Amino acid sequence: LSVAIPLMRGSCIIPDILPRFYQKYPQVEVALLEEAHSIEQHLFSSRDIDLVIYNDTSPSKNLIHEELGREEVVLVMAKNHALARRGVWRDGCRFPWMDLSLAAGERFVMHPLEQTTGKLSAQLLGLAGVAPNLLLRTRNSDVAIRLAANGVALAFAPESYIRKIHFEEPPVCFSIGAPKTETTLFAIYQKGRYIPSYTRYFLQLVRDAMQPASQMDGSPFIPDVKA
Repeated sequence: LSVAIPLMRGSCIIPDILPRFYQKYPQVEVALLEEAHSIEQHLFSSRDIDLVIYNDTSPSKNLIHEELGREEVVLVMAKNHALARRGVWRDGCRFPWMDLSLAAGERFVMHPLEQTTGKLSAQLLGLAGVAPNLLLRTRNSDVAIRLAANGVALAFAPESYIRKIHFEEPPVCFSIGAPKTETTLFAIYQKGRYIPSYTRYFLQLVRDAMQPASQMDGSPFIPDVKA
């Protein structure tokens, strides 16, 4: 089973699901192609890739997109950041909501525009009328999240990425958008490709792994703000 998956997404999901997968299908070898961006292009260039697991914001009509789960993209910052008490609770949000216009002049760590989070965060800042004071542009979500947790800058990240990182001092997270911003994780594969039972089981395990992403109430990533 050959799977292309973004590097950070793979590190969040694969260690949780492979033990269960091999219990049921010990004879199936899983081969991972892990990269940072534009990973869906492998389906066009190679028949050796069975499927891609990817947060695709522009699904292609030439490929099958099977939804695996949804999660929030949140604003990440240090607990002691000046904005950390400016969030407000809003209906439909599990994190306090942050008005991004308040972040004008703040330093940001951003992803390139070809990455899903980079594209979404640039759109959100543009709608808020904020030209980010760019400290660093990186494809590495772990680097961006840790810099935000250390108070160096603000960053955007999928909530499941944050849950998988061990912090000495956890950051806090805020819902952003109208009133929040979500991405959809897809299994993407070529039309007409045979999907065997072991691949179906693999995808079900990914769906199961995505479920806790919506259960962060009471976590250390929720700041103490007034209702």
